[in-house]
Amino acid sequence: TKKYTYIWNQRVKIYKNHYRKVKKCEKSYFRPDCIFKELTLLIYNVAKNSRKLAPNNCTQI
Repeated sequence: TKKYTYIWNQRVKIYKNHYRKVKKCEKSYFRPDCIFKELTLLIYNVAKNSRKLAPNNCTQI
């Protein structure tokens, strides 16, 4: 649905911004494998709870 797509895109966009910030500021502590595990979990949670998400949940990583 349109609502699902909007929430998913919003969360992924925020996540990518967060990803760039972490990689830039904490490069020596950055583990590439962690980012993909978190992204997989994020997509799973969005698919599972797409109708339960409140707007403020979209800003939390």
